[in-house]
Amino acid sequence: MEKKAAFVGSRLIGTGFAVNALMNGWTVYLVEPKDVVTNTISSVAVICIISTVICLVIVVIVMIILLSVLLKPLNVGISALTTLSELDMKKNEEVSKYMTKKDEIGDIARAIDNLQTSLNSVVIDVNETANSLGNAVNSVDKLSAT
Repeated sequence: MEKKAAFVGSRLIGTGFAVNALMNGWTVYLVEPKDVVTNTISSVAVICIISTVICLVIVVIVMIILLSVLLKPLNVGISALTTLSELDMKKNEEVSKYMTKKDEIGDIARAIDNLQTSLNSVVIDVNETANSLGNAVNSVDKLSAT
């Protein structure tokens, strides 16, 4: 086998090669009707397109599931911070579930809990100071009235 050749006719597609083993210069061609070849190529193309679309749908579904799983803890953190911004000092049980994690989500949950504890302490201190000032004002009022 030395030379390769290909041809496309009006109804046939083929490929061939020269056979020099017999030294007679003959060329052997493998020929197939054009419609058989194009139908095969068309069916392979359709299978590739359908496979690609199915793979894309699977990837989109997996991405949606992953995003919902990954974003849920962040939404819990946002909810807890929104509650804190409204000065609601109740412990958020959803945040407590994430405090044991050893990743960034756990760090955020612990930071939110620490923030809530600190703000609660500040509110208690301010309340106690206000009560002390109120008592002092009452004492001064009593002394000045006598």
